[in-house]
Order: sequence, then structure tokens, then C-alpha cells
Amino acid sequence: MAKIGYDMDGVLVDLMSHLLELNNKETGDNITRDSITKWNLDKIASNGKEIYKHFSSKGFFINSPAIKDSIKYFKKLSKENNFMFIITAVPHSSQYAYNEKVEWIKKYLPFFDLDNLIITHSKQICTELDFIIDDNETTLAMMSITRTHAICFDQPWNRHVHVPGVWRVFNHEQLYNHINSFNNNL
Repeated sequence: MAKIGYDMDGVLVDLMSHLLELNNKETGDNITRDSITKWNLDKIASNGKEIYKHFSSKGFFINSPAIKDSIKYFKKLSKENNFMFIITAVPHSSQYAYNEKVEWIKKYLPFFDLDNLIITHSKQICTELDFIIDDNETTLAMMSITRTHAICFDQPWNRHVHVPGVWRVFNHEQLYNHINSFNNNL
């Protein structure tokens, strides 16, 4: 079947809700997901670049929740004999992120083969995939010029992005159906 690469943050994991909850509690801000129209958190948070400190905090990644239905449909795609990969970056500033991301996968996706976890800041190396699902406009633009089908997982911060050849999905059921329609046409 298909070789599928999932971004972790913003596709499987709802990092943003967790970040905003911590930051809003700490600063008194009332930043919502919908107010983030570009990846510019430091421009809208009252504490500026301090908002990013949470990425280096112990417990931040392991305590971030799964995005609605992400586990359900990741598991379905796995059971249908697709080759599943998780492709994620780890902040250089965090001594906890790598281990916490691995622990998050073990907790929510215990069936996932950790040999298929790819840690990189350069997702364009993953050109042998059939699909890559991401919420980052730079990754989507880079992957759109390869043979890999880039799929934009809709988030408020990427709604301004319109890259030719990139599909946009609004939830995990829609993502699952899109990949299955591809698989059924093989």
C-alpha cells in the first residue's frame, strides 16, 4: 500500500492548545488558536519570544493531547498495511523533547514501530513517501515539487497557504478517505 509520513506537532499532537493554555494562564493573555493566522506567536503574545520557552520545559511534549480522531485514523491506516512514518523536529533548546515525543508515541500509538520515527528539521529528505501530511507551509512547499503527495492539515496558521499540487484536509476522517481513494486506484 502507501508509504505515509505524518508530522507529529499540529497533525497528530495538539501542541498549540497546550501551549496557549500554559501561556494564557501565565500571562493573562486570551490567545486562541483562531487568532494565530501565521506562525508568529511572539508577535501576538504579551510576553513576546518568552512564549517559546514552553517548548523547552519538562513535561510539555508528553502532556500535549492528541488531535481529535488522529489516533483512530492513524491506527486504521496502519492496520490496512500502509507503511507508516512519523516525521518530526525536536527543538535544539530542549533536553526533554526527544524522549517525551517517543514516550507520547508509546502512550498513544503503542503499535507504532519506533524504527519508523524520523527526527529531522529537513523533511525534504523524505522524498520516497507517497504522502506527507504537515501543517507547516515551508514543508508543504518543498514537498510539492517532489513525487510525494503533500497534504496540508488545516490549521488557522496555514489557511493563507495555497501551494499548487497540495491537497488540504480539515480533519482526520477526510485525510483517511483521501489516502484510501489513492490506494484504491493503485
